[in-house]
Formats: sequence, structure tokens, C-alpha cells
Amino acid sequence: MKNFEYFNLATFEIFHECCSSFPSIAHIQPSNIVSGISKFYDAGEIDEEAMDDLVHDTVSWLIREGYLVDHGLDSNHLNVSISERGLRAVNKKPSSLDSNSFKEIFSSSIKTTSLNIVSNAVVELFK
Repeated sequence: MKNFEYFNLATFEIFHECCSSFPSIAHIQPSNIVSGISKFYDAGEIDEEAMDDLVHDTVSWLIREGYLVDHGLDSNHLNVSISERGLRAVNKKPSSLDSNSFKEIFSSSIKTTSLNIVSNAVVELFK
């Protein structure tokens, strides 16, 4: 069930981008999200074209569930911002993680965060 793992990594990267640009609109380039995800895997282990689709699907899901606001698509960017629901979620203090808030987790680089922390953070975020 790698799809859940990929979803968690994509969500982490998307929220990282949104937190970095808050309160402005984040201009998410799917290829940058895919690059972040691919750092967890050996070269050639993931299908980058399929990952690009996963990024689009993850953003769509986060919009549908009310965590992001859609500001449209321009050339290679998905333009989104954190909704009020998303902001409440990232300001929560997760009970199972050693952090003050999700915002601190999502503000860190995915390169310095373990797969286990990413997965736990995303699971806690949607509680």
C-alpha cells in the first residue's frame, strides 16, 4: 500500500509549501513535490510521471476536504492557499509527536524529516 505512503509524503510537501508562503498563495510546482518525495527512495524506484498525477490528485483531495483553497492553475503551477480548516489543523499540537505544532513539522524540510515522522504527522493532522 505504497499509495498511502506517497500520499503522506505529497501532503507533507504541499503543506510545507503552503506554510512557507502563508498568508499568500502558494504556487506549487508538481515536479518540486515529486523531487521531495523521491528523496525517500532509490533512483528509479518510483515512477515520476505517476507521482506527478498523485500530486495533482492529492491537491484535489485536500481542496475537496476543505484543507486548501483552489486559486486555479497557471502553466506549471497549482495555486492554492491554506483554508481556515487547514490553518486550524496545522496549528494543532499533535499528541503523538515531539513537536509544538504541525506548523513546525511542515516548516522543516522534508530532507531532514524521517518517513515515520511524516506518516505520523499526516495521520494526526486529519484526526
